[in-house]
Amino acid sequence: MEWTFYTVGDLRLLQRYPGDLHSRPKLFQTYADAVEEYKRIPSSSVRVFGIVHGHHVCDLVRCLPLFPDDLSGENVLMADILRYPAWQCQPELILIANHLARELPIRYYLQSGCIFPAPKPGQFPDPLFGATLCGSRYKQALKSVYVAGIGWRPAEVMTCAATSVTAKHFPLIVSCRVTVRMPNGMIRTVDVAPWVYERLKRPPYPDIKSRTQRRKSS
Repeated sequence: MEWTFYTVGDLRLLQRYPGDLHSRPKLFQTYADAVEEYKRIPSSSVRVFGIVHGHHVCDLVRCLPLFPDDLSGENVLMADILRYPAWQCQPELILIANHLARELPIRYYLQSGCIFPAPKPGQFPDPLFGATLCGSRYKQALKSVYVAGIGWRPAEVMTCAATSVTAKHFPLIVSCRVTVRMPNGMIRTVDVAPWVYERLKRPPYPDIKSRTQRRKSS
């Protein structure tokens, strides 16, 4: 089954004037042509890069403002689709997302109605290897979040964020304050990047065994 791609010049116009020929998506048979067209669209527009596979259609990247008064946006990966069963069985989707992350580049992702800085592979904090979130559920370990341009806010900001794809602005979460149980059993409250919090939600960290073995052998 072939993959095709599309771009939208400005999602706001498409939502406002769905019948207008100039606001309709442009279809492309190749990834390269679609990326070049996406790059030509001004970053002041809510431009879109999307994919089509069989009967499945979805936006993969959008150019969104990080703050309400931004005149230009940032390329943001629509990460929620990577959780859908229909897409999880498509390894090509991950390859496409990785290519886009390098080529555009992409430094943020949108998930559950919030924008987060993209993960930085290989930079998981050493002191947190083997740590686990405290509480019977991981949400209880999340105490507060830092919203860029606003400051520390209750954790509910993440759970109550607008999830509508038509929302004009999404909060940018740059840090999470969480309570963790350290490998030595001590309980601490630490500030971590959102992607680190996501990783701690799936303990134990997958590399902890090999990392421990490396430390013993050194």
